Amino acid sequence: MQETPQRRQHRAEVASHIPGRLRLRLHYRSRQQHTMTWLKDAIAGQEGIHGVEVNHAAGSLTVKYDPQAYQETAIWSVLQDLDVILGTVVDAPQIEAPAEGSGHSTAATTLTGALDDLDKRTAALTGHTLNLRTLLPLSLAGIGAWRIWEQGFMLEMVPGWLMLWLAFDAFVKLNVLTPPPRGTDVPLQPGEGAKTAEV
Repeated sequence: MQETPQRRQHRAEVASHIPGRLRLRLHYRSRQQHTMTWLKDAIAGQEGIHGVEVNHAAGSLTVKYDPQAYQETAIWSVLQDLDVILGTVVDAPQIEAPAEGSGHSTAATTLTGALDDLDKRTAALTGHTLNLRTLLPLSLAGIGAWRIWEQGFMLEMVPGWLMLWLAFDAFVKLNVLTPPPRGTDVPLQPGEGAKTAEV
């Protein structure tokens, strides 16, 4: 007789966690579609849970919850009640597919949100506003330029140009303007009447 998801333990690692959002990566044995669907429904049915997203390809669950209802690591108790045993991340994170309609991966959205939150906290403590979306890429660029200046391009080890690329990539991903939603007015060209973007 096959063991049902309710009757066995599920092992998972915490891939990322910020207040209000927890991403778990399930071990291989817990990645069956019926198991992940059962976990999604069981977690979503708990009080204070806003939603649960499943990524079957990555074997991950993303839990969005009320950080006031589950402060600090109180969200772990919900998982323990469902026999989910948590460990630490043992392998490199996987690249997630962009969320529908946003054009940005969940990881980029999470990083952007974390940097904005840190900006707000720093401003509240010091009274000065920082723009970490710009400072982080500039810091990477500075490290890359310094390493190139001191040691050359270092093609036989981790090269400085890699830091420059990371700086450029981080700047683009953190500062790209979001396109206007469909159905909004399109700017008029000289001599044109009013028109609306086609959906």
